[in-house]
Amino acid sequence: LKDELPFEELFADSDQSEDEGIADYKIGGYHPVHIGEVVGNRYVIVQKLGWGHFSTVWLARDTAYDSFVALKVQKSAHHYLEAAQDEVEILDVLYKNAVNKNWIADVLRYKKTTEYSIEDCHTVQLLNSFSHNGPNGHHFIMVFEI
Repeated sequence: LKDELPFEELFADSDQSEDEGIADYKIGGYHPVHIGEVVGNRYVIVQKLGWGHFSTVWLARDTAYDSFVALKVQKSAHHYLEAAQDEVEILDVLYKNAVNKNWIADVLRYKKTTEYSIEDCHTVQLLNSFSHNGPNGHHFIMVFEI
């Protein structure tokens, strides 16, 4: 027993840990996602993919398109919502440029080719975003391609 970690360290918020621990599952923190849970009336949670200081990321089945997606579930504190909204704005600009004919022409000149795909952008595509109310607050969720 003397080699066990003190109670505070077991539940510390540490980016070095293999999981996020339970300390930040509180008001303003992470949403407690469960396997099989349906989020946004169409995304069925399959398994956890990872976590970071701002969010957890989950593999989900999109029942509207019978496909897999990644759900990024932000912590609920207001400053995390602002960061998520900034991320959405950046991803929207990237997408708009990725389908802009002048930008595509520049990419083709740079690559010295005549074939273009949105994958040439090397940026994950945001498919959807929405809000979700949970026991720890109001969470912003971004839906990404896998």
